[in-house]
Amino acid sequence: MKIFAKIAGTAALTAVILFSMAACNTGNDDPVNNNGPTHYTGTLKISGQVWIQNKEAKRQKDEWYFKYEDNSVVNVLTGFSYDDSGNVIQKSAGSGKIEKGILSFETAELTEEYLVNTDVLNAFFKEYKDVTFDPPDVKGTNIIPVTADNERLNREGLFLLNTSVGLESVMFIYVDKDCQITGNPGVIMWDLGAQSYYSNTDSPLDISLKKGWNTLYRMEVFDNSSGYDNVSLGISNPNDFKWVIYIQE
Repeated sequence: MKIFAKIAGTAALTAVILFSMAACNTGNDDPVNNNGPTHYTGTLKISGQVWIQNKEAKRQKDEWYFKYEDNSVVNVLTGFSYDDSGNVIQKSAGSGKIEKGILSFETAELTEEYLVNTDVLNAFFKEYKDVTFDPPDVKGTNIIPVTADNERLNREGLFLLNTSVGLESVMFIYVDKDCQITGNPGVIMWDLGAQSYYSNTDSPLDISLKKGWNTLYRMEVFDNSSGYDNVSLGISNPNDFKWVIYIQE
C-alpha cells in the first residue's frame, strides 16, 4: 500500500473535499456518463453510505474499502477563513451525523464571514503557475465534514494502472459570484520530511465557476517508477464515488 499511501497523502495535503450532494439543483444530471449536477444553490443536504480504507489492499482484486457501520456527530468546517488578526482558521458552517454508517449533514449558503480572497483560494491550484481569477475580487471557500474524533470525510474513486495508482476526487467550492480561473502547467515539490515527491500538470487550467456551490473534480495519478504525481482539474461530479472516512491511527 505504499503507492496508495502516497496518493492519499496528496489529497490530504491539498485539503481536497470529496463528495457528491443532494441539494437545490441548478445543474443537469448526466446518467449516460454517470455524472450528477455540477452547480447547486441554496442549502446543501448531503447523505450517503460511509466506507473505510482497507490499508492492507495491494492488488486490483482486493477489497479497497469496507463499510463503516458506527455512529458519530459531524461538524462541517470551512477550508479557510480569517480571525480578527488576519490569521487563517476554520469555521463551523453546518452539522450532521453518521448513524449506522449512513452520513447526513447540511450547510446553508455561506455569508462573507466564511469567505476568503483569491490569495488564499490560490492554494487549491498550487500545481499551476500564473493562476488568474476573473473577476479578481471573487471570494469563496470549500467545506470539510469531520467526525467528533476529527476524522475527515472524503468522496473518492480509486483505480490502478500498471505502475501507477489514481485517485479521483470531488471538492465542493463556494464562490460569491461567477468567475473564470485560468493558469499554466506547472510543478510543485511536496516535502513530507522523511520523503518528498513532485506534483505536475500537463494542461492549462481553465475552469468556470458559478455563484453558489460548484463541484471541482481532481484526478491524481501517481507513477511509482518516476515518483511524479500528475494532477488535472475540471468540473465534474461522478455519482459512483464512495464516501471515505480517514480513521486516525
